[in-house]
Amino acid sequence: MRAFFWGFEGEKMRVFTRAVLRKPGRNFVDAIAQNPHHEKPDYDKAMVEYMNYAEILREKMGVAVIMCEPDKRFPDGNFVEDTHLVLDRKVIIELNPGAPSRAGEPMSLAPFLPKNLSRQILSKKFTIDGGDVLQDGKNIYVGLSTRTQQGAIDELTEITAPLGYQVHIIHVPAGLHLKSGMTCILPNHFIIQVAFEGILKEMQSRDSAIKYFVVPREEYFAANVLPVNGKIMIPAGCPITKNYISKYYKPDEIFEVDTTEVRKVDGALTCSSLLLR
Repeated sequence: MRAFFWGFEGEKMRVFTRAVLRKPGRNFVDAIAQNPHHEKPDYDKAMVEYMNYAEILREKMGVAVIMCEPDKRFPDGNFVEDTHLVLDRKVIIELNPGAPSRAGEPMSLAPFLPKNLSRQILSKKFTIDGGDVLQDGKNIYVGLSTRTQQGAIDELTEITAPLGYQVHIIHVPAGLHLKSGMTCILPNHFIIQVAFEGILKEMQSRDSAIKYFVVPREEYFAANVLPVNGKIMIPAGCPITKNYISKYYKPDEIFEVDTTEVRKVDGALTCSSLLLR
């Protein structure tokens, strides 16, 4: 089976043209991690990983990269996905990251975002991280996690419903974010950690079109992949998961990226870019 692009509103392809990225600063080694006793990332190695990630987006996936310089105020600032949600070519929604130290990140990134989109800002009463928001067509799956609260999901639902989106709440069973353990490789086709299997079985019971693949425990980090323009980025070192994905993507459509250092602070592939159409 050939991979294909997500389609919306009768379009045949969902084409991402730009991606906003922010380089990790030297203080990236102090980024938040769930495990307080975690091994800190090596900054120089992390930068090699990061620049390879950016190069693949630009050179292999056909996306113009808008590279922002580090902001010394925010050790987690390179995880730009957590700051905004972009829907179609119409709306950009400013989120409210759940960690107090990250509260100013959305505003700091705003000057680099498109000015031609309708801008919505969620209230500061509730928190929500973009890592908990998984868009699949007109379905938006939102993780109820330690970073994302019910009130923020309610506000997001109010904004997106008039645009034809349906929000589905998922109680995150493990990991930092929903997308730590569940992402899409194709429309209605998910790749997940074993902790999410019960959730996917329940989803499948309501919609027979849904498919899923459980990554091996030793490849737990392979549940976070980044499909862009008919190609897909996956973490390096996941041969079993790669073999499965190869059923749907050609070899020259699969790009492996080392995520060893970013994983030390709970990072993954989707975290580091904000994709725009």
